[in-house]
Amino acid sequence: GSADVLTRLSTWTLRLENNLATTYGPRTGQAPEEYERAGPARATLTFVDARHPADTWQTRWGSNTTLMADAKMTSETNIPSTSTPYALRCYLPSCKVTSAQLTTAGARLPSDTVQLVGIVPGAAAAGFPATSALAPFFMEVVSAVSAHSLVG
Repeated sequence: GSADVLTRLSTWTLRLENNLATTYGPRTGQAPEEYERAGPARATLTFVDARHPADTWQTRWGSNTTLMADAKMTSETNIPSTSTPYALRCYLPSCKVTSAQLTTAGARLPSDTVQLVGIVPGAAAAGFPATSALAPFFMEVVSAVSAHSLVG
């Protein structure tokens, strides 16, 4: 089984790499006309867990544990005429810890700097929204605009 673990982060970075290469077309030889995948798409989440109650992240890294992650950001204001806040939710349906470093320097409490890399799951992730294709990363946008520029 799995357990929900809420981690409050002091710092985080989400890096998305689509790994597309451009091919300059025969018509002009100048403008890109086609994009081809030069490598698999990659999603990397790096964060600082401000509390270090145990060696949880180091253990998961050492045992190569497959995890799931999602991050939800919401606004303090609601979408006009609703009680729903604007929101952006990022999902990594299958990921592995690639680095977990304990920081004990200074007078602060110990913290963990952790890096997760999304991998393409073997099947749809339970508890996550259904998608048309399996991918290492996807996002959900809650907005007043029906065709939002972030999602196509």
